[in-house]
Amino acid sequence: MNQINDAFRMVSHWLAELLAVFAGIFGVIEVALHDFMTRLGVPSNIQSVILLVIGVLFIIAVLRLFGGVLRLLIVVLLILFLLHIVAPNLGT
Repeated sequence: MNQINDAFRMVSHWLAELLAVFAGIFGVIEVALHDFMTRLGVPSNIQSVILLVIGVLFIIAVLRLFGGVLRLLIVVLLILFLLHIVAPNLGT
């Protein structure tokens, strides 16, 4: 039974690390695009729409590239990023 628990811990740790990598990548892309559009003078409401479209494109790409539980976890993570774009002060 101890081997099963160790295997479960290893897989769950691997998934958590993989999601952290994806969250970091998507966060860097979001911030970079936001800063770039701000420097171009794009209004914030247009920025939100553009970032939402890009987020939906990321979700479509994840649905096409990944499968199973990993697909589900990444899609949930991206939906949380989209919520952050729509309502950035929701958590405060």
